[in-house]
Amino acid sequence: MKNILVFLLLVLSGSLSGQNRELKITVQNKQGKPVKSVKVEVFTAKIKGSTDKNGVCILENLSEKDSLLISFSGSSFAGVFPVDGISEMQFNTSRGELVAYNPVSETWINGQSRKIVRKGEFDVDFEIKNGARNLEDLLKRMPSLMVTGGTVTLRNTIQTKEFGGNTPLIVIDNLVLRGGLAEANRTVDIHMIESIKVERDGLLWGKDSVNGVILVILKKQIR
Repeated sequence: MKNILVFLLLVLSGSLSGQNRELKITVQNKQGKPVKSVKVEVFTAKIKGSTDKNGVCILENLSEKDSLLISFSGSSFAGVFPVDGISEMQFNTSRGELVAYNPVSETWINGQSRKIVRKGEFDVDFEIKNGARNLEDLLKRMPSLMVTGGTVTLRNTIQTKEFGGNTPLIVIDNLVLRGGLAEANRTVDIHMIESIKVERDGLLWGKDSVNGVILVILKKQIR
């Protein structure tokens, strides 16, 4: 009976101090040596840190509803892990940032993959969450493009007398869409878009790309 009361007190204490609890992150390489300067972040609480020379980072003042984001050097993706009920996570660079080990429960945890949007890049997922309905809506939000009346043009575009016009070529996963924006809107599910990049020098794609290229990369599907 005494043990049950102690357990209940610990549970209540943990729930009351949920906002002040800690999460210990440890990162090692394939040889088991610590990896420093690995960036970690907690989404909702906006808490950031990086591993020290011992490969350890301790994040404080977490909520059980928070999620951890961790990315290894040179990777374009980050692993996302819910922290509910977890006090410690261990990572190994040989396994990547999508697999963590919980030494307390002695279990492996699989995270979700999230593309890292670096400074100056266009965040497709963010724009979709903020109301973008199709590819045209996304392109309207790109500062280097102008979209009016269903026609897309580059700002400060390069024009030549030989070819004329100012409409960039649209390329979806290396497939050129000759129907322009109208065809792209019909054929592309924006929820499948990984990234959008504008290249002013699109001569790699031939004379039709003299006014630039809009490169749309789709998310890779697991088969």
